[in-house]
Amino acid sequence: MSASTNACLLGRERAGASFPAREMSFILDGGEGMTDYKERLRSLLTDPVFDLQARYYLDKEGMYRRGLAQASKIHKIVRENNLEHLEHCFLNTLLGDIAPTNLHDHVFVPCLRSLANDEQKERWLKKAENYEIIGCYAQTELAHGSNLHCLETTATYIPETDEFEIHTPTITATKWWIGCLGRTATHAVVFAQLLIGETRHGVFPFMVQVRDVNTHHPLSGVSVGDIGSKIGFHPVDNGYVSFDRVRIPRTDMLGRFAHVEKGGRFVKPPHAKLAYATMIFVRASLVFGAFNSLGRAATITTRYSALRRQFAPDKKSEERPVLDYLTQQYRILPLIATAYACQFTGQYMMNLATSLFSGMSSGNLDSLPEVHATSSGLKSLVTTLTCDGIEVLRRACGGHGFSAFSGLGHILGNALPTATVEGENYILTQQVYSGPHLVYLSIYLSLCTYVFLHSQPTHPL
Repeated sequence: MSASTNACLLGRERAGASFPAREMSFILDGGEGMTDYKERLRSLLTDPVFDLQARYYLDKEGMYRRGLAQASKIHKIVRENNLEHLEHCFLNTLLGDIAPTNLHDHVFVPCLRSLANDEQKERWLKKAENYEIIGCYAQTELAHGSNLHCLETTATYIPETDEFEIHTPTITATKWWIGCLGRTATHAVVFAQLLIGETRHGVFPFMVQVRDVNTHHPLSGVSVGDIGSKIGFHPVDNGYVSFDRVRIPRTDMLGRFAHVEKGGRFVKPPHAKLAYATMIFVRASLVFGAFNSLGRAATITTRYSALRRQFAPDKKSEERPVLDYLTQQYRILPLIATAYACQFTGQYMMNLATSLFSGMSSGNLDSLPEVHATSSGLKSLVTTLTCDGIEVLRRACGGHGFSAFSGLGHILGNALPTATVEGENYILTQQVYSGPHLVYLSIYLSLCTYVFLHSQPTHPL
């Protein structure tokens, strides 16, 4: 079947829609102006380095280097067009891939914005935004991920020198799975148990340099490297790090909400979960980004199903597109509806998180428990729907769905970590502990069910 025939068949299917597709784009994007704006940003990605076809012929090293080249080009585009941080993040989502600096842009920089005090922002934030330093979020350890209270890395206050000593006391305390750390990062926000004298005050974030910014060699007392190949996320250098009594200044404890004064007096945060504020923002971002993954997979499978022909009602007739068969529609259409539901839910979740962080700047923490529970529950629900849905869509493409060139395996491989990062989904649902938050999720599920029922085929094929 020729390319022109394919285009004709797709055009015929699109012409048969019962609604104007362009107006649907306006709804999904949040208005006609936002659609136009996103298209203008998308038009900036014309460099050959953004060509998706090249990735299928690359090994791990090649994908990493290609990712760095893409990140460098996007950073240049951001500078030349004077784009804001959120616009930078949006360009990253248009890549169809994950850049090695993705965790720097989406986690490390927001972490500095939310947890660093004004003096620390003066020291680090502009450098981070300009890629003068590259950072990562070093929380998970070899032995502990979800149970953050039992992290083993320690930050012991040394009153004689007014410093913290960052230490990895056991091999299980090694920071593990840390994105952007294996080869790229020069700095890390390290979550460690704060020890002052004999008192353990809990887990707090500390800014620790791990590599020289000029030579990129590990600093004294720092053992750092890449953890190796993974199922997906290939361009990202997930790494490990351990510390052998590394000293940092007392003022390098991220101190917007909690800090240690000279001499060792600990000033507690106004809310115990404020140290994990970045996690809340990342969970909200995962909810928001689920539509992108599931929507791409649904688009690929729908287009394939419109072109793929199998069986004819009689010998004189042409074979029918598999999209015309009821069984195929039952697999695809509910997942298109789910992608739309994820989009609207993601917009709501990001608005909720943005409102929280705006209030935090003036000391208003009233919505923190609600946003924490809602982001936990929705992250678990939406990423599970996304991962399961992409696999259903991959199978709906038959043998071609198993080919790397379909793009579906790539999308699935990059989506799978979302069910684990920032809280493993089965455990994370336990954060949804009170009636109001269960009501929110019930409403969401009801909306999904409504959309599902009203998207079913109305005629047998």
